[in-house]
Amino acid sequence: MAAGLPAPSESDCAITPRRPTPEEVVEIAREVARWAAGRANVQSASLFTHPGRPTVRCAIVSQRREYDPALDEAVSNLDLQLAQRPDLGGIDFEVRLFFAAPEQVAPWARGWEPFTDA
Repeated sequence: MAAGLPAPSESDCAITPRRPTPEEVVEIAREVARWAAGRANVQSASLFTHPGRPTVRCAIVSQRREYDPALDEAVSNLDLQLAQRPDLGGIDFEVRLFFAAPEQVAPWARGWEPFTDA
């Protein structure tokens, strides 16, 4: 930072949370589907939105129960990649990995609406 300039305040850096538009949800779903298609250990990737929260939840279910550090890291990177996209600024992302446990997704997503492109 240049000498003599004040540091930005937290409010200068904060982004007001906002709900994603339907078009943004479609774009996010496409990006997650592309991401999942390129991963050998991914059984499914599901997207959920909430009627009252500015959040998109994404459940990634692995094919195998064993811990997969590469997939865990890839899921973290997907979460970060989505959160850092300027065109999606203000949308909160929750990306969670379930190791071969699709039955755990429903309780995690209770109260959320599943995204279907149909």
